[in-house]
Formats: sequence, structure tokens, C-alpha cells
Amino acid sequence: MPKTTNYADNLFKLFNTNIAYAGIGDAPGLQPSASPGDLYISLHTGDPGLTGSQLVNEASYTGYGRVAVARSAAGWTVSTNQVTNFANITFNPCSGGSSLVTWFGLGTDSAGAGQLLYAFPLIQTYYEFYGDSATDKLFNLSGLAANTPIQVVTNPGGTLPSALSQGTTYFVKTTSADGFTVSATAGGLLIPLVTTGFGMLGQESSLAVSPGITPQFLAGQLIISEV
Repeated sequence: MPKTTNYADNLFKLFNTNIAYAGIGDAPGLQPSASPGDLYISLHTGDPGLTGSQLVNEASYTGYGRVAVARSAAGWTVSTNQVTNFANITFNPCSGGSSLVTWFGLGTDSAGAGQLLYAFPLIQTYYEFYGDSATDKLFNLSGLAANTPIQVVTNPGGTLPSALSQGTTYFVKTTSADGFTVSATAGGLLIPLVTTGFGMLGQESSLAVSPGITPQFLAGQLIISEV
């Protein structure tokens, strides 16, 4: 069952902005840290997975380092089931080597394995879709082209078509005016939709970091949500 907005917002406020979650256990509730500290944004060249290490698939270009974001209202904005970065997050410029960044992470440490708390692919916009097992199509009007990499996520109260899973990259295979089929690789075999379902889908983005490039997320561009 999805988390309520009240619960998600209060968790984000406690974790990201160091504000007490009142009424849990006693009236003062779960208390903020005496010293709020920072959280750290990392860049990744692939899915960091569920091991919890910030090092998995982490960018390695010369000059790269994680960026600290304060656990306060100066670092994060909490609103309706999600938290976003309050200010621009700017990484060190690349002075050598290269990395193709496709994911970002939020973790506890400035270096080393630490604890990776969240990881998300670089996706600019999510669209609703309906997957039909009779046609194997994802009905969606986003106009994606063949071989476009996408990811799908669940909607509150919804279930993805059983052939698809959250966190996996798929590719648009055949397109029509109202939707498309998908494959596991670019130009690969069609994936049959075993059951009907619905959710959200988004086109994967990437950032090619090479000498002279300074990766940056503008204020509000990083969105971490709970559903």
C-alpha cells in the first residue's frame, strides 16, 4: 500500500531537513540531530543496484567528487510526497578522462562505500501509460522514437504489466500513433506483456562528461519521491 502524503512528507522533513516528526512515541516525537550534517549527491554510469554502496558504477572522471547538500531547508524543499534540491548542485569540472552519467545517488558519505540511500536514473519527465496484454503495447502519447531507452515505475495503487519491472532499462521497439512495444535491448525481440497493468514511464537521459564539462543540477531538478 502506498505511504500517505503526511507520512512521506514528515519522513522527508526529518531526514532531509532535520525537522522533528512530532507525535511518534510521545508528543515531541522523533527528534532531529544535534548536528544536522550533510547528505551527498553522487553521479553514476549505470544502475548502482540495491547493495547500498555509493561506489557501485560511480563516475570516475578526473576531478570528480560527491557534492555535499545540507540537511536543512537551505538544502532541500519538501512538498507532497517528494523532496527536491533547494539550490543548484554543482560538481567539480572534468579535467581528464570521461564518464557517461546515467544515474544519480543520495548517500551518507563524502567518499568510500558509505550508504547509498536513493538512486534514480536521469529522467526529465514521466508520463502515464497503460500496458495491454492483448496487443503487447504501452499506450502512451509521449511520441518516443524506436530504440529510445525508457524506464517504468509504479503508480500509487497500480500494478505494472508483469513482464516489466521497475529499475530496468527497456527500449522502444515498434511505434504507432497511440503507443509502442518494447524490447530488452535496442533492436531486440519484442517483450510480450503477460498481464495488463499501468504506471509511469520516462525516457532515460545521459550526460557525457569530458574535459571542460561541469555537471550541474539546477534548483528543483533532483526529485526524490515516495509513493
